[in-house]
Amino acid sequence: MTVRKDKPSKTGAERRSLFFTKVSKLYLTWAVGIVIGALGLKPTSINAEGVSLSIEKPEIVQGIVFLVCLWETSVLFAMVFISRVFLGRDIIRHMFWNVMPKGRKSFSGKALEDLEKLRAQVRFFTLINLWMNVLLMAIPAIFIIGHNHGALGSAIKAIFAFGSRETGSLTVD
Repeated sequence: MTVRKDKPSKTGAERRSLFFTKVSKLYLTWAVGIVIGALGLKPTSINAEGVSLSIEKPEIVQGIVFLVCLWETSVLFAMVFISRVFLGRDIIRHMFWNVMPKGRKSFSGKALEDLEKLRAQVRFFTLINLWMNVLLMAIPAIFIIGHNHGALGSAIKAIFAFGSRETGSLTVD
């Protein structure tokens, strides 16, 4: 049986394309939060469709952007580990194609030990691929939790104070 080099299936390719689109949005959101903090943007009120919010602590805006970024990270983790974006049949087949020695890429005439070696190599490269993508999407979350927990904490406090209708750092006009 010959291993044919197959083009990735449309569903697998579409899922990976969606994943990388979401990763780019995650990094864009993270960059917006960093720019808000670096430039020291301090809005005092936000108006949207007749609702006006007065903000007593301007770092809350940066914290809310970081909360959105953490939410996007959790959605990406769900994509990777629940829908198994990087473990589709097309990826496994492509890994086998790359691992097979040059020449005739076939399983016929291979000893069981050789097949087990190929399988172990495919597992190794698949795990490397998976964890590189997990690291790619975890970098913003690690930075936010490690370095910007003050803005994140003030946003969480403001949201819970606003939700319980106490006078906190957000007031609705």
